[in-house]
Amino acid sequence: MDNLITVRDINLLREENPKFFSFSLAIMVKIIKLGIEKIDAVEILKEPIISRSLELLNLDMRNMFSEWFTNLSEQELMLIRNYAIHYLEDEDVIINEQAFLINTDEERKKMGAVFTPKWLANYVTKRAIYYWNENNKSSLERVGDLSCGPGIFLTQLQKYTGQNTKIYGVDSNPEYVFLASLLSGSEERVFLECADTLINLAPEEQCDLFSQMYQTPSKDYDIIVGNPPYVSSKTISSIYSNHIKELYGDYIEGNYDLSVPFIVHTYKALKNNGIGALIVSSKFMHSRYGKKICELLARNTKILEIIDFGDGQVFKGKTTYVCVIIFSKQKPSIKHEIRVLKFPLGLKWGKRDTYFKNALEEKIPQIRLEKHPWDLSTGVYQSILYKIQSNQDLPSLNDIFPKITQGIRTGANDVFIISKEEKENFEEDILLPFIGGENIRRCRIEEPTKYLIYPYYLDNNKKVKLIDEHVLREYFPKTWAYLLKNKEKLIKGVKDNNVSWYGYSRSQNLDIHSYKKILVREMMPSAQFAVDTEGTYSFGSGYSLIGGPELTETDYKMWAAILSTPTMEFQLRLIGTSLHSGWFRLLKQHLKQVKLVQLDAKDTEKAIKLAKKIHKNPDNNQFIEELDELVANAFGLSQEMREAIKKYLQQAHEVSEPRSKVSKKKNTIAHSVEENIDIVDETKYPELSNEQREKYLPVEITKYNSLHVEKPELRKLVTFQKNKEGIPIHNWYKYTQGFSADLIEYLLDEMGIKRNKEIKVFDPFVGSGTTLLSCKYLGIHSFGVDISPLMTWITNIKIQNWKVNELEDLLNDLSKAQITPISDPTLLFNDYLKKAYEPEILNQIVGWRKWIDNLQTSDLNKDFLLLGLISILEDISLIRKHGSHYRYLNKTENVGVSKLNIKTISSDTDIKPILLKKLTRMVSDIKELNLSTEVTCRVYNMNSRFNVPRDEKANVVITSPPYLNRNNYLSQQKAELSILGLLKSESDYKELVKKSYRSHVEAELDKEAKCSIPEVNKIIEKIDLSDNNNPKIPNMVAGYFEDLKSTLMNIRTLLEPGAKLAFVVGNSRWGGVVVPVDHLLGLIAERLGYNVEKILVARYKGNSPQQMKKYGKIPVRESVVILSWKG
Repeated sequence: MDNLITVRDINLLREENPKFFSFSLAIMVKIIKLGIEKIDAVEILKEPIISRSLELLNLDMRNMFSEWFTNLSEQELMLIRNYAIHYLEDEDVIINEQAFLINTDEERKKMGAVFTPKWLANYVTKRAIYYWNENNKSSLERVGDLSCGPGIFLTQLQKYTGQNTKIYGVDSNPEYVFLASLLSGSEERVFLECADTLINLAPEEQCDLFSQMYQTPSKDYDIIVGNPPYVSSKTISSIYSNHIKELYGDYIEGNYDLSVPFIVHTYKALKNNGIGALIVSSKFMHSRYGKKICELLARNTKILEIIDFGDGQVFKGKTTYVCVIIFSKQKPSIKHEIRVLKFPLGLKWGKRDTYFKNALEEKIPQIRLEKHPWDLSTGVYQSILYKIQSNQDLPSLNDIFPKITQGIRTGANDVFIISKEEKENFEEDILLPFIGGENIRRCRIEEPTKYLIYPYYLDNNKKVKLIDEHVLREYFPKTWAYLLKNKEKLIKGVKDNNVSWYGYSRSQNLDIHSYKKILVREMMPSAQFAVDTEGTYSFGSGYSLIGGPELTETDYKMWAAILSTPTMEFQLRLIGTSLHSGWFRLLKQHLKQVKLVQLDAKDTEKAIKLAKKIHKNPDNNQFIEELDELVANAFGLSQEMREAIKKYLQQAHEVSEPRSKVSKKKNTIAHSVEENIDIVDETKYPELSNEQREKYLPVEITKYNSLHVEKPELRKLVTFQKNKEGIPIHNWYKYTQGFSADLIEYLLDEMGIKRNKEIKVFDPFVGSGTTLLSCKYLGIHSFGVDISPLMTWITNIKIQNWKVNELEDLLNDLSKAQITPISDPTLLFNDYLKKAYEPEILNQIVGWRKWIDNLQTSDLNKDFLLLGLISILEDISLIRKHGSHYRYLNKTENVGVSKLNIKTISSDTDIKPILLKKLTRMVSDIKELNLSTEVTCRVYNMNSRFNVPRDEKANVVITSPPYLNRNNYLSQQKAELSILGLLKSESDYKELVKKSYRSHVEAELDKEAKCSIPEVNKIIEKIDLSDNNNPKIPNMVAGYFEDLKSTLMNIRTLLEPGAKLAFVVGNSRWGGVVVPVDHLLGLIAERLGYNVEKILVARYKGNSPQQMKKYGKIPVRESVVILSWKG
């Protein structure tokens, strides 16, 4: 049990400040390894190795961390120390892990940061030193990792080089350099610096003066090892990109990867015969942007070793395709051969280096790499590819299909591409069936579920023309209205000034649908080519193969079938680019290299017959195998070669199951977190197709479906309606965003809570005080918090024990009083008040407030009268509260107002009878309810996002967080806040709104729509908003669940062991995407140590008919999530 408590406390420390916890853990590991027994935070930071490392942080970060660390208690320091003891043997591993944790996914992506596993850094370093010793007689003088991160390569260099070797480590991130310093220890031969290697240490003559600002040499290295950042030029700033182009422009073009300038830098920074050993993206070997760097390496370096990991994923948290390239800075001989290591597809690398024994090791001549893209195929595979590719008598794919074209680029797919369900809202003649990769299968096209709005026509000369506006308006009125609605968005997307606003952004291939063509997926798990024989389909991603006029429908079908054979797939895979999980990619440059077979008349006839059979029954492998036999014979492949192809493809297909398909073995749809897998068999929405599920229900968390308990009797109880209908005291102030008092009793019974004074209930979102007031009535201790000063003020009044005789005397005084209406220019929200109240009515309100303030009675009694006054404010106004805004009753053109059918108050109305009636009813309620005087009931004006009362304890929580519905509830409280003077200024109000729960877009939202909860990110990625939606909604969704997480963390600090919790929540939909708040709340709670006991489903809310047509029928729940806390 002690161990469990330690782990939980450690997690609390980590969650408080993940970055500083990681720093502290790294420091503590180093302290223990140095044999230092100190547990004094100040003394620890004074240790030379620690203080020297801290100097590498920027000043602000250093000061903030030092303050945080020195404020840790001795007990907390001991917890971190005890935790650190487990990692003493693998200090470099723990440092690597902490480096991963100090940044968010988004930050790591922006930096291109990946963290080299120890086994890989060890291998690369040892091989670099091995090759140095083979090529040089002198000892190592200067080595380095110039993109060192947290220093995993530096420790390997320390391990395998002599004491006279100077080791340099550089990184642009000071936090990584700090960790690298801790890891490297006190060795004087290790030099660390925070700098941008590509800019600050560019090894060019013109940069020598600039380089003198840094202690790290810019050239003359014996060995450079490393794993440079994985950043595309598309994501870096134009200023930085221009710097890179100035320094490395001879070797980069197009959308390059930063690995290219790093390879160039390494080459230039090495001595002659020096060794470069880098882990880089393998894309440069095949992509157009890598042509120049490949030429440099092939012609000016001696490439010693290439390790191609294929689809293997060697880095935690990053999907990337990598290789290791080791080279010597010297000209290669004509006969030089490169050692090439390759691995089987589908290996799960993790922390394992044992797969090196499975590597296929071959030699290839370096002279082969002078041709780009590089071909690393070896042995029998190289022999097969060479036999096919070198045969000059064979036609290329481009010979048979002169046009290899991309699809249409609309520039606004969200406008021009519609779903099958939306089709009826448009004229049929202006729509084209639109397909994607998911529709293209082997020799067949799956029925399209999307359509393209095509505002073009083919004239008599078969030229594409844009339909005139007047024609659209007259003959396609539904489509024209839709386009007009999206005009602003379409104008932004138009790139060609000669194109009208409703035209596509690019004019390429606008007639592509009208051609007979073979359709090519860009990314595929196996060879899959389909034929559009009628010239029907339009598409976006992928390619089409269009032959000359002599090609018949039969020819197209034959070639599609041939391209789908195993022998052709083998060629396609070796020419194309390998992707994760056995998939491969084909681009236009790859398709142009493909060789096709030359069949004689007899074999052509056979091929045509087999192709017909395949198109009738695409899943029949027997026909494909027979056709493949023809293809292999035509290429002249030996039986050994055919067996090698079969073995190669069998291995690839074992791991290349289509991503869109549900696993047949487990029937699961995998999410980004392995523990959270949606099991389709357990879904609540079996009627959804896979596409609908992926689009509109990306996260369901089906494991909680079995915990659902249908409770239709809760339908009214989860709303405030019953309180408004007349429950004493609860109905004093109209508060639409709450639940009924009856729900408290119901939930106490449901959770098995005995009503006695041993129980204390906490509500972190007090609202109008329903939970606290109900508990007081039931004789149960309670306390609660709320961010709104108004709601805590109201709740505090409701829970008081009143002296009825004093209140009746005050009512008697009020009935006789005559006030003077007066204006108050100091009132906040003056513009709003002018719209909301007739001037004469507002002056009466201020007059009664002044009369109450001047009474000779207690402040509490005055507050009672003021509550009566503010409780009638809506009734005597020109507004009615609605969601997070108001309906103005004097705006009769408003449909919502006309439905309310409320008569507006006259400016000459005397509000005194209304106020007196309200107060009389309130006194009557006090007599009727008879609240207990023996239990404590406290309310705090606090924000549960950030803190809760630390000196309170609870064994029950009953609450309802703000719903994720964009309603800013504070905005409805302006009049009350103003009249009561609860805020000093309107800027105070704005600050209050900013700090409120991020259930609305007026709260202070993060710039990036990213959440620490992976499942929420998956939902956000799918949200596709229309023009009418606020673009900050994704940021709001991310912030809302971060706030829920924070509140659940804060609540833990005051819970007694065995505590029970009930959260009333409502699910929502944004852009059609379901946000299952109840299940996500359960998931977050479970990860924080709570147990999810059951989910009481109170009611379902459907969407509008218009939304149903667009997004499908997926009713969203309003539920009560029941949790428990073991403690």
